[in-house]
Amino acid sequence: MGRADLHIHSFYSLDGTDTAAEILEHAAYHANLDVIAITDHDELRGALEARDLGGKYGIEVVPAMELTTLAGHVLALFIERPIPSHRPLVEAILRIGEAGGLAVIPHPNSRLAHSLTHEDIRQIAAHPDASRVLVGIEVFTGCLLINSQTAPLRGLAHQLHLCEVAGSDAHVRELIGSGVIRFSGLSAADLRKALVNRQVTPIVRFSPTGAQVALTWTKKTLARRRDLLKYARQVGIYRAGQKRRRGI
Repeated sequence: MGRADLHIHSFYSLDGTDTAAEILEHAAYHANLDVIAITDHDELRGALEARDLGGKYGIEVVPAMELTTLAGHVLALFIERPIPSHRPLVEAILRIGEAGGLAVIPHPNSRLAHSLTHEDIRQIAAHPDASRVLVGIEVFTGCLLINSQTAPLRGLAHQLHLCEVAGSDAHVRELIGSGVIRFSGLSAADLRKALVNRQVTPIVRFSPTGAQVALTWTKKTLARRRDLLKYARQVGIYRAGQKRRRGI
């Protein structure tokens, strides 16, 4: 049985902290995952970078993004090109389908994230075309800062015949694998088939406290900003030297 975490952010998300290589190393050697999805906010570059590096770590990467719609966030999985953001919900879901992707709803009803409501999800499920693109609901979100009410969401997933998905929503690599799904097989293709056939099982693997997550994220964010400022100063000094040499 394969293990997948379908909700991970890299530093290409403004609130992410880790590179593709750092994420893959942790996913392979600490979280024991077979497949991951990099789901940066309205950004595909981190996922494509990770996919290129995945073979080195023995992990397959699903190209994906956390798409911002006018109603809330949607995970667009198995896409090869960015999907336009800030569009009406059903239009966004249809665009994911046109790109050959599948949709999963992350952290529904969360007050701390731009999330879809139960009514929004029912709207998708009632649409004859959008309903074929939507395959699952995140019934557990590993980041406790935006945790979900699992029981009502599992009931909704059952009612709408959707997969129950667990994901980490990791913005720091230490959280990767806190929520995963189990599926038959080991590859990304096996995972896609399992999602389409509604044959995945959500697993809560560990549950760090919100304080631990917040502290780790804060430390890494501050460190990243220091590195960016250092780089900016270096670039500024280099460009100033070029101008002096040119007599500008």
